[in-house]
Amino acid sequence: MLSAFDHSSQAAAPRVASLAALTAFVDSPQTSQALEEFRQHISPGELVLQTAQTAAQTAGRVKAELGENEESEELVIVVRALRKCLAYDGVLENVVREPQLRRVLIDAAESGSTLLRRLLVQQLGKLIGQGSAGVELAIEAKLYELLPGLLGDPDVGVASDAAKAIVASLESRQGCQAFSSPEFFQSLMAAAASPDEMVKVRTLALFVEAGRKNETVFNELADRGAFTVLVNSFATDDLLLKISLVALIEQLASYRAGAKFLALSSIPRQLVG
Repeated sequence: MLSAFDHSSQAAAPRVASLAALTAFVDSPQTSQALEEFRQHISPGELVLQTAQTAAQTAGRVKAELGENEESEELVIVVRALRKCLAYDGVLENVVREPQLRRVLIDAAESGSTLLRRLLVQQLGKLIGQGSAGVELAIEAKLYELLPGLLGDPDVGVASDAAKAIVASLESRQGCQAFSSPEFFQSLMAAAASPDEMVKVRTLALFVEAGRKNETVFNELADRGAFTVLVNSFATDDLLLKISLVALIEQLASYRAGAKFLALSSIPRQLVG
């Protein structure tokens, strides 16, 4: 199996692919030959490093010239090339297994580039979607623990993909254990208490869907106060927030464990009052 780097020296002295080589790869068919030809210019590991470097170099200049939410043409093509490269069988896993690249991947969660954060969370979701082995690798690489922070991302797409990845992880025993770990759960509860109403609602919605996915997880969420936070959030004068919370209560009531919890809570009286 090919590794992220073709030679050990590439990590210390990485090559940089030209825009012409990147464009040619992006426009090529998704074949093993196309990847082999592209790797004559740059390995997947080097491409990860080039992407991070390009994002760092262009961030300030692009924001000053084009605006806060714009990305440079150079970064767009590099990210497209990396996304295509990671779509090949085994490439994503090899990148994540490479110790020298893990810090780069972790730092991408804090990147000023929305493109980079989107790519990170999409690939993390893909890895988790592989089941137990993928979840275990994400945990080992310390990527899984990035997900609560990404729930608060200003880009709705990034935040939504983070929530989906967390829920998907509950298909596996490893994911349930990681979700229930003190550090991870504390991060989620902090997000649920966020003064940012979008982050609060997004996290409470995650609790509802996580409980639907796995009854053992539901019981842990209930025992540790996650649904109590939802009930108590009704003590607000913000009408729009209340409307969002009503929708979440309806979703919680749509499955057996959630309906049972609500039957024992004060939420029906609060809704009527």
